[in-house]
Amino acid sequence: MTQEQQSQKPAAYRPTISFKGGDKCINIGKDVIRLLREPPFIGLFLSEEGDSLAIAPCSEKQKLSFAVPRDFLNRNVMFRIHSKQFVEGVLKSVGLDINKTYRLKGTFIPEHNVITFSFSEFEGLAKDRIFVLSSAEDEAEDFDEFPDDDEFPPEDE
Repeated sequence: MTQEQQSQKPAAYRPTISFKGGDKCINIGKDVIRLLREPPFIGLFLSEEGDSLAIAPCSEKQKLSFAVPRDFLNRNVMFRIHSKQFVEGVLKSVGLDINKTYRLKGTFIPEHNVITFSFSEFEGLAKDRIFVLSSAEDEAEDFDEFPDDDEFPPEDE
């Protein structure tokens, strides 16, 4: 994909990764590798505050470097990085269930050839639907998790 084709994508478009808690892995989306110009290795860089992750091309010797599968963009393969400690550590640090799957949308910074992912933007995946996580404070105070039987109309038989 040329730079011109990339710039024709909608403004809201953002590359994604997903933290798969059940599988203890991070799934790297093809657009992440495409935007980084298909490097042979990528590195994961956790911010000092522990609130974001950056992905950038790196050398094989870099700590937390991972080989990008050959011809990744042209084959029907997935790029997964397996690390129980890292995945569970990140999910726990932001108060998420370590056995569920969450998606993060990144921001590409072309002048530094890096994609950043803010942990405050985790989105949970429920079956095939996306839902945005919100704190309990955002929910209505009078919300009943399990409504009483008299709140439902009788079913026609």
